Amino acid sequence: MKKYKTHIPTVNKRYNFYDDGKISFARHHIAEVLKILTIEEAQNIQIKYYDDEEYWSLYDIYKHTCDEYDYLKLYDEDTDVFVECIIPGFDYEKVYFARSMDGGFFSFDTTGSWMSGRLDVDGERTRNLYNDYCDDWDYKDAIEELLLD
Repeated sequence: MKKYKTHIPTVNKRYNFYDDGKISFARHHIAEVLKILTIEEAQNIQIKYYDDEEYWSLYDIYKHTCDEYDYLKLYDEDTDVFVECIIPGFDYEKVYFARSMDGGFFSFDTTGSWMSGRLDVDGERTRNLYNDYCDDWDYKDAIEELLLD
């Protein structure tokens, strides 16, 4: 088992999420973790995959995504867990994350709406965004929306 820098998120906790992995106020949403899934659990969850309208396991969708987008070098094919979230205002479906190459968590598409984005589990990206703009009053409302803990 790999040792990852970023810890596994906590169920029922909220985290900052950045659409498409772009760390900005315009791409910011709040994600709530519903479940942490093992590889075995992900192999047993069946989802109607948008690509062919057939039912695939969550794990198989993930592996297909890794194969299809291997040139992006985004996903760690040896992810240790999957994270199931809801992200109001971003998508009405559940959003699933797996480990990224840098050990963080990046979502992958299950419904065809290309719901990719970064879950900021350790808060590092959010702190950097906050520090870049904390004195700029134009961003005062946006800064208050960030989860800083």
